[in-house]
Parts: sequence; structure tokens; C-alpha cells
Amino acid sequence: SDKNKRVLALDVGTKTCGVATTDPTGTISLPLTTLRYPGLHSVQPLFAELFKLIQEREPAVLVIGLPYEDTDCEGRQARKVREFIAAFKNYLLKKNIRARGRKGRPVIFTRKK
Repeated sequence: SDKNKRVLALDVGTKTCGVATTDPTGTISLPLTTLRYPGLHSVQPLFAELFKLIQEREPAVLVIGLPYEDTDCEGRQARKVREFIAAFKNYLLKKNIRARGRKGRPVIFTRKK
């Protein structure tokens, strides 16, 4: 629906992925789950779980946290998260889902320290 403003947010780590969501208005955020997976070298099982959550929750926006170093620069983990994002976008395209955020951007990055 056009009124759906639900956000699904991911915090991608090396062995876990934290997932949070909002109510349909996008106002109240709640932790949803923490998914465990073998590591960034083997993300297909994680992608399948995230795909299920996307189907169930039907978010309007998908937000993936992008970690920065204390120096305000992207470090090794940020590069790994960007690789994860690229692979996940390809996975979603194969499932005929376009991961689009506001103003047509594929993913909204948030900075976290």
C-alpha cells in the first residue's frame, strides 16, 4: 500500500546479521531477530532468510548499516558490507525484487560508529 512506510534495517557483521523493523508508519522501531551464518564468504543461507523476512514484512525501505572507522573513513568491514550489499542486490534481482529505497536509490546507507 502507498501508506506503508515500514523499514527493515540490517546490521551486517562477520558471523551475524541483526535485523530490526518498524511499524507500518515507520515511527516505532523494534529489534526483530539476529541471524547467524558461516561468514561473509558463505551468505546464500542468510540471503534466503532475509528474503523470507522481506516477503513477510513487506518493507517500503531496506536500510543496511555501513560501519565507519573512528577516523570517519570506511575500513575493511565497510568494504565487506558493500560487497554484501552488491551480492544481496543481485540475489534479490534474481527473485524479481528490486531493492529500492527513497528516490529510486537501491539501498540507503546509514553511518554507524
